[in-house]
Amino acid sequence: MGNDDWQHQLIDCCSDKGCFSDNCLCLRTFCCAPCAYGQLVNRIKTGVPGDFFGDSSACATFTGLSCIPYVGWIVAAAHSAQIRKEIRAAYRLPETPCGDVWVHTCCLSFALFQETRR
Repeated sequence: MGNDDWQHQLIDCCSDKGCFSDNCLCLRTFCCAPCAYGQLVNRIKTGVPGDFFGDSSACATFTGLSCIPYVGWIVAAAHSAQIRKEIRAAYRLPETPCGDVWVHTCCLSFALFQETRR
């Protein structure tokens, strides 16, 4: 099914394939990660991103997890990393540059951009 490689590098935002090629997606992943996550989940389930929030329950879950005091962002990132794992499994992609949870915890916006553009 896949070619064993991501079409875009994780931090590919300044190239012609990155954020400069899709300013709307770039802004959405950086300014509203829960919405971008909801759209990614909706695209995986239905093939289309849906409205602004995408899969509303995924967006709400991500937002709710983010609100946990002190550790919310880490918990939300660990939860959203499951989507990256599913995408990697479906397309036989490598777990690069590090584990899925670490990628989502340290580089969430870049990861969502990369996964959406896959």
